[in-house]
Amino acid sequence: AKGREEGREEGLRLGALAILLRQVEMKFGAISDGDKARLSQFDSDQIIRASARILTATIFEEIL
Repeated sequence: AKGREEGREEGLRLGALAILLRQVEMKFGAISDGDKARLSQFDSDQIIRASARILTATIFEEIL
């Protein structure tokens, strides 16, 4: 049961990350592989915060 829960949480994190990456590319254009890797290291809470910050960010670095 614990493994299943962890798998579900990781699936949700990856889904949220995919949305964040799409938002970033729509707002700022293509980003480097390094920046994608950086975002990929975010945990769920960091992804949620970055997704909120993208609404007012004027440059990519403001979402980090």
